[in-house]
Amino acid sequence: MQFRYEAEIGYLGSTGSKLSYRFTKPGLPNSTDILTQGVLLLHGASSSKGRGRVLFEQFQDYLASNNISSLAFDSRGIGTSEGDYADSTLKHRLEDAEIAYQHLFDRIETDVKRLAVVGVSMGGHVTARLIGGHPNWFSKAVLVNPAAYSCEAEDKRFKPDTAFTEVITKPRSWKSSPAFEDIARLNGRVLLLRSELDTVIPIEVIKHYREAVANRLSEVVIPGISHTFLSGTDDATELGRQILYRVTTGFLTQKG
Repeated sequence: MQFRYEAEIGYLGSTGSKLSYRFTKPGLPNSTDILTQGVLLLHGASSSKGRGRVLFEQFQDYLASNNISSLAFDSRGIGTSEGDYADSTLKHRLEDAEIAYQHLFDRIETDVKRLAVVGVSMGGHVTARLIGGHPNWFSKAVLVNPAAYSCEAEDKRFKPDTAFTEVITKPRSWKSSPAFEDIARLNGRVLLLRSELDTVIPIEVIKHYREAVANRLSEVVIPGISHTFLSGTDDATELGRQILYRVTTGFLTQKG
């Protein structure tokens, strides 16, 4: 039987800073009467011409095939979203995520008691900060090769100056990140996924996330892939993505 799902593409927010989004839900009979689990997907750093939410399209379709609705969006200045990437900051990423959450919360298809969040790389830091400010918004969280940044980095523009890069490349600057305390505020479980060949995120960052939620953590190492496997085109990265999809879906649908 061919799988049926529905995808909606639109814009969130106000004029001048509209965020491009894709919402996907299962194509179930009488679907307006059925509440589904909802997932917010947060992409990584990307760039002004880079790809944000489109990297999640295959993942969204996979989630929908397992009766999970999801919302992915481009942060300001990314993809087809409005705004200036060069002027944006980590604080703006958090503001954008809050806007997207509200849209997911307001969808009639989603069960607000079963909302989860998935953050990749920089999106992992944003996920932790989002939970820190709103610990009751999500029942579960998934961190994929999560970054962690100091408070000093959060109001530094990404470009054209090098202030952001200078701050995050200071030796062990991540150690003072508020992300570790924030992720610990989640009442539910956390899934930590990391690439075996990741050379971007220091293993010490992963250890700090692990220690923050030790009693509520599931951890999986995806073999043979690098940090940027979501955008890779070879067989190894495709296999890595399939592992991500299966493991994350299993975690999200598991009770407790």
